Amino acid sequence: MKKSQGFTLAEVLIVLGIVGVVAALTLPTLISNVTNKIAGYQATVFNSKLLKGMNLTKLDGGLNDTYESTYDFLINGLGKHLKMVSVCRANEINKCIPYDKIKYNDKSGVEKTIDVTSITDASKLNLKAPFEDVAAFVLADGTPAIVSYNKKCIVDSDDKADKTINACLAGVYDINGTRNPNKYAVNLDTDGKSVKSYIGDLRAFNGASIGSSCTRQIGDVCIVSTAIMADYPMLNLIQAVDPSYTMPRFTVGDYTDCCYDYWTLAKDYCNKVQNGSHLPDSEDLAKISRVLYSDNSISNADDNDDLNWDTNKDAVFAALGITDNPSWFYLWSSSPDGDELAHQRYFDSSSTGYGSNYRGDGDHLAVCLGD
Repeated sequence: MKKSQGFTLAEVLIVLGIVGVVAALTLPTLISNVTNKIAGYQATVFNSKLLKGMNLTKLDGGLNDTYESTYDFLINGLGKHLKMVSVCRANEINKCIPYDKIKYNDKSGVEKTIDVTSITDASKLNLKAPFEDVAAFVLADGTPAIVSYNKKCIVDSDDKADKTINACLAGVYDINGTRNPNKYAVNLDTDGKSVKSYIGDLRAFNGASIGSSCTRQIGDVCIVSTAIMADYPMLNLIQAVDPSYTMPRFTVGDYTDCCYDYWTLAKDYCNKVQNGSHLPDSEDLAKISRVLYSDNSISNADDNDDLNWDTNKDAVFAALGITDNPSWFYLWSSSPDGDELAHQRYFDSSSTGYGSNYRGDGDHLAVCLGD
């Protein structure tokens, strides 16, 4: 009698059972990874659109105008270069975000709630002067944002795109907006009123935050304020908080107080403007490197070559607030190196290293961290 070459029903069921177990074990991780990738992409898209709109506003002279309020800036400045379907005043934010409360998870994973109607001024976004009032807008793709405009914003007067305009606008946005996956609910609050709420994926930019001092994280590195060029716009922000503050200088040889000290400027910006935060130390910078290059062997002191930042670049850039896709960048460290130098880490697409640089170098970015 000839033996059957097929599979028995029992064998098929066993194989299907194994496949089901493997799928049950791997699918949640796979879905989580895909969701995080999509969220990182959405954050990058939002920041890219915003920076492009701000740069176009600058190039046509719109950042040199005087605006009465954040709402005025959105309507008559940024709104000319960034497609918005709705713009709402501070007392009408519900028209742009039609829910009373937003639920979100803080950095510890604890669910918290923010009352949208309570966000009436910049202090509710953990922003200090010269950020004062707020307004809201909704992009054409459905992304809502609550923002504050710095009316004392000053940018370089050249005709080039400029990263320092990060100092001009700060706020929070929901990367999902009206798109799924959003979960909506109507509940009764303690007063017995019907309260509409939704679970949003809230992100912050340029120093704003809700509920936590961390606007975002890279690994366990808590970012309070996204990267900003240590230069004159930073000085303007410090002077808005401390009018007596002057540009710091350092001594070179026999030349006393000869040179602008951009490293000290960056350190003072984090402390004075960003709620007592601080520049990253060598280990913080190494942690950022390990995530950026997907390489846990990177130390806090050595140079590392033959790396690749493509895998996690978008997510790390979004967390740092870098939206112009540079081929390299520097971040100041909190550590000085004598009277003329300070430590920094450089990052390019295939290498990174920790070293020292001249404090008068204005090409460095400053990112402020919290504990």
